[in-house]
Amino acid sequence: MNRLSLILFFNQIGRSDKASSGVAFTIDPDSGFQKKITISSCWGLGENIVQGIVIPDEWMVFKHTLFNEKINPNLKNNCGRKEYTMVYVENTEGVSAERIIVNFETTVENQNKFSLTYTEVNDSISFNPDTLIKGIENIVEAESIIVTVTEN
Repeated sequence: MNRLSLILFFNQIGRSDKASSGVAFTIDPDSGFQKKITISSCWGLGENIVQGIVIPDEWMVFKHTLFNEKINPNLKNNCGRKEYTMVYVENTEGVSAERIIVNFETTVENQNKFSLTYTEVNDSISFNPDTLIKGIENIVEAESIIVTVTEN
């Protein structure tokens, strides 16, 4: 009998609407291939990915070269359209619960650049439960946020 597990983890607590968020699959969700991690990300909250509202950025990473500094583990990446960005409203005083989150059109500049850097992708999968938790196999999905805030 095959057993599948779902693990949620966060690399850092923070507001993903200030940067980007996404979903990582430690087993290919389409083919079941177990040696690849697939990461999808977009600007703002990840709900746009979950609901299928945006075409997210996507990275494919080969697990067996992940910790080999001489080999780039990134097999492929694709810059998605990321048509919308979902964020929390800054001033929520007097705002009803259903208006705390807004979804607006992503700027053309942000649509044309990746929502994560290579370093952020590799950092997020360094904490991947598939590589850290031994004895648990068939982990299908992991959620993570990476927060990079630039102070002025």
